[in-house]
Amino acid sequence: NFIYHSWMRSGDTLSAVTYCPTVITVEINSQPVTISEITNYPFENTIRFRIETDSPTVFTLRLRKPDWCIDTKLTCNGEAVAADFTGGSYALTREFRNGDEIVLTFTDTITFHENAGGVSVRKGALLYALPVKERVVIEGLRETNNPEFPVYSLYADSQWNYGIRPNCETTFTNDTLPGIQPWRQEENSLRITLRGQDIPGWKIRTFKRIQGRLLPRDPCTWMDKEAVFTPKVGPVTSDTPLGEETQLTLVPYCSTRLRIGIFPKLP
Repeated sequence: NFIYHSWMRSGDTLSAVTYCPTVITVEINSQPVTISEITNYPFENTIRFRIETDSPTVFTLRLRKPDWCIDTKLTCNGEAVAADFTGGSYALTREFRNGDEIVLTFTDTITFHENAGGVSVRKGALLYALPVKERVVIEGLRETNNPEFPVYSLYADSQWNYGIRPNCETTFTNDTLPGIQPWRQEENSLRITLRGQDIPGWKIRTFKRIQGRLLPRDPCTWMDKEAVFTPKVGPVTSDTPLGEETQLTLVPYCSTRLRIGIFPKLP
């Protein structure tokens, strides 16, 4: 067995275990085979595999099916093909020729998940979150005294204390292809909109004494310093005071710094 980027090999079986753009070249039956994997996954659910080989070669291409996938389409050169499904992946065994293109397409849906006392929203491989506008406060300089890398704190500068109802009506939009850095919020257009409701009693907590470090490599000690924290997600009952409903726009979780990824579950 070997691991090469996101691939594994066992005999004449090549397994794509993590989908990402990559190119591998291996030797099968004394024949060099190059596979180019072309995809914007996880910002899209289509993965293309292009085969380059000097002469026809028989091997098995094993393709993982994610647990969130509700349907799969597999084609070779535009025609549907059958593949054995075992152990959570499809095994396509055939004589591959130069120029063959295998296309794997997943179908997903928006799902709600109970999470740490609240509820989270997911679509496909991505978790979604409510982005919170940042207020940046420079606290000082690190031990290198480089002003380009200061110690700073981020504080919420927009409302964040919303709850949602699981399985509420949602709308998904994705208007443009992802940019060069798709994990930046401005370079992907994946959005989920749904209705949330203000929870006035869910507020930032302020502490006067915290554990922390004076310098990055110092041990943690108790210090008299004011700090603010997002409170834990607590239960919302029929007696909990609620504010107005509003439309929320969620973005992929890792394209944010300040965010709410676990929402109180509204009754």
